[in-house]
Amino acid sequence: MGLKPENLFQILGYNPHHLPKNKCNEKHSTYFKVRFLHKLMLYVHSQLNFPRFFDPDQSEYKNKRLPISYNPFVYLKTKIANCGIYSNLFEQLAESSGFEVRHIGLVASDRKNCHWCSEIKVDNKWIFFDTMYLICPVTIGTSKRIFYSAYEIMQNPVDLYFKQIPSIFYGISEQTIVNLWKGLEINKQNSYDLGLGQFIKLFYGVDYVEV
Repeated sequence: MGLKPENLFQILGYNPHHLPKNKCNEKHSTYFKVRFLHKLMLYVHSQLNFPRFFDPDQSEYKNKRLPISYNPFVYLKTKIANCGIYSNLFEQLAESSGFEVRHIGLVASDRKNCHWCSEIKVDNKWIFFDTMYLICPVTIGTSKRIFYSAYEIMQNPVDLYFKQIPSIFYGISEQTIVNLWKGLEINKQNSYDLGLGQFIKLFYGVDYVEV
């Protein structure tokens, strides 16, 4: 990629693999790593722009399709991005920082509308990031912060996704969001073909129980 992890750490001001001495325990390490990834997501978002012809509520590009590249410098040069590009760049930088990553799609029930996001494995748990909309859902409890995987958000997309969309992106309807969370796609396999229960078991190793 041409980008060394140490240069990335210098840009962001934080190295997730070098925690402060008073924070070097299991209770805090997850939070500090997610904090780094959140700063990385903010950095990626600051380098890219929505195309003017993009309608986020309809998930449509009115004029043309954007080129998809695995070279991050193509994105950083053009500055124009869709959800796939935002996520792809974030994943490449997170992977170069030593994290395990995967590209994840939110697939509407019509299977035509799809929104691309990311999951990053932190301390053995997959954590969901939406770089285009700057979302990493979190619940602040009495003793710790709870971060969520896509399958956990799928059980409550209104509270854990829709209500956490920053105000700068208001205008996207709740129904659009709920519909997008009907299905998931990972590694070119989707929950419609596999069945949701089998899909969750395969990619998360747990049983899916809708609440």
